[in-house]
Amino acid sequence: MGGGDLSRKQVPWCSICLVVTVLTCHVCVLVGNLKTSAAMTQIGSSTSGWSQVGIGVGRSLDSELTTLVDDVAAKLVNVIDHISMVSDTLEMIVSVVGNATEESVASGTANATLMGVAGMALLQTGQGNISESIENLKPYVLGGVEAIIVAGVEEVSIMLDDFLALIKPVLETVGEWVTRFGTKALTVIESF
Repeated sequence: MGGGDLSRKQVPWCSICLVVTVLTCHVCVLVGNLKTSAAMTQIGSSTSGWSQVGIGVGRSLDSELTTLVDDVAAKLVNVIDHISMVSDTLEMIVSVVGNATEESVASGTANATLMGVAGMALLQTGQGNISESIENLKPYVLGGVEAIIVAGVEEVSIMLDDFLALIKPVLETVGEWVTRFGTKALTVIESF
């Protein structure tokens, strides 16, 4: 067997190169980690400042917009209540006009001299030529209903003027918000 002298000492160059390379790589990784850590610390302190700005804006919006939105919401509730009142008034007017019409027709048909017996019979059966009988009833019906309609229209007109006075500032505020924030909000919504 061929072999050399094992008792002779040799320098383990491969092991030394391997250890030096490993130490160099570890030092490079350590330096990279330290620089990354320093960069993260700077980013953290920078975002801390921005987060304070965001919190401040949020508090400002909360204190300023909450009162504005609550005010608009309260005004809209008043507007809705007013719409309900106008609707109830219109229903009452229609009911009163209907009752007045029935009373006028009843008093007109009860008047035998106005309608005649044949005219009342035609109205009750609905047969034959009743247009003359209806023409005779018009003054009674219109006389009883016209005053109620005029008074009702005046009342509803006043209520609608009040309604417009209530809703105008609300609509102006909402229009201002749409003008100011509409495109920004739409952009955010479209980004989803």
